[in-house]
Amino acid sequence: MDAAQYDLYVEELRSRLLADPQVRGLMVVGSTADADKRDAWSDHNFWLITEPGTQDRYLDSTSWLPNADQIILTARHGAAYRSVLYGDQHRIDYAVADEQGLALGIFEHFEIVFDRGEVLSHARSGFDRTRKDRIEILRNSFTLQGFGILVWTAYGRAARGELLSARNFLELAADVLLNLLCVHTSLGRVPSVDSLDPRRRLERNNPRLAQELLGILTNETLPACQQLLTFADRELRDRTPTLCWEEIDQVKSWIGESATSI
Repeated sequence: MDAAQYDLYVEELRSRLLADPQVRGLMVVGSTADADKRDAWSDHNFWLITEPGTQDRYLDSTSWLPNADQIILTARHGAAYRSVLYGDQHRIDYAVADEQGLALGIFEHFEIVFDRGEVLSHARSGFDRTRKDRIEILRNSFTLQGFGILVWTAYGRAARGELLSARNFLELAADVLLNLLCVHTSLGRVPSVDSLDPRRRLERNNPRLAQELLGILTNETLPACQQLLTFADRELRDRTPTLCWEEIDQVKSWIGESATSI
């Protein structure tokens, strides 16, 4: 989808929703709110804010969307989120909530398309809470502890022969590690970083980090577990000396000892 088509979709959506008296506002998020992050593969992401008690009307039907007759796939994600795929390969992700629900949402970059109530105020509350909660959680020692538990679980599952399950835990550990890097290193200060999904645009933001991490994750699970721990130690220990590195060393030692006997 080129830039003109991309903007036209937002304008058509805006026009349709402005004609609906039950709609309080429209807020775009992610790359839809930040043109610098868009390319030919970008989808649309937005929040539809409606009168209290009317959300099901928009969650249970796609008829209010532009070109609804061209939709080929619709998916539900929890109570308030939906994904739609059009026949021209265009994808949209959206949430439907009232203003109070918007204040409880999770999002970073946002832009208000129109506001017939207090949408902006509640959006700022959701944005501020999202950022504050993530920083507080990721600075807590429990996050690194969780990383160690995930790596050890991945190793145990792989050693048992449960390779698919092991890969899942290894990928989860990698996500925790990337989140920690976003909080404690310069990675989090790159303007284009996605704090809600740090894998996004990592190849552009830090090619060296992306290439090394991809190499670890494409390796066999047993050695990958030890490599991921070494990677975490090198990238984070000096920056976070008060976190539980002795315990992480213990997990690394267990894996080293076990590897010699497998």
